[in-house]
Amino acid sequence: MRALAPPVLAGLLAGMLAGCTPPQPGPTPLVQRLQADPEALQSFLADSTLKGFTPGFGTQLGYLSAQGGATLILPGSVVLATGTWRVQPGAQGSEVCFAYEPQEANPITQQAEGAEICAGVAPYLASLDSLVDGDPLGLAGTTTLPGPFAPEEDVSLAQAQTRLGATGVIGPNKLSQPQ
Repeated sequence: MRALAPPVLAGLLAGMLAGCTPPQPGPTPLVQRLQADPEALQSFLADSTLKGFTPGFGTQLGYLSAQGGATLILPGSVVLATGTWRVQPGAQGSEVCFAYEPQEANPITQQAEGAEICAGVAPYLASLDSLVDGDPLGLAGTTTLPGPFAPEEDVSLAQAQTRLGATGVIGPNKLSQPQ
């Protein structure tokens, strides 16, 4: 599978990971558990909708299917990026990896292809504002949006759901619940 360039995923990974979360005194019990157990990380992320925001890049919304499919909304685009996600052991514990198929150039970076990108559990989860069970935005199987989300816009899951015309139940944020 051809993958979108690292700059395309930068909004989801590298850009979000760069200084947007203050340093933590140490990994939370959730992060420690997920770092130590790739199967637990796989289970935690499977069939989940995510939301992250990076100033200067915008809101990234995505869905990670239980079968390893990934759908990502990039700021400024009306075409969803689709690809795959997987979990692998890494040097410092479990990692989550993404590869997106090129569909159009990223509207911010104007680049369209590249390699798989992997991130450790702690920086990946720190890059997200919300992670909820299921697909309340109806992203699975969707290929286009009714309109783009502006690059500077911080959109909540509820706001995105309204704009997308989706009706699924937005459950509790798994990142803010004791695990």
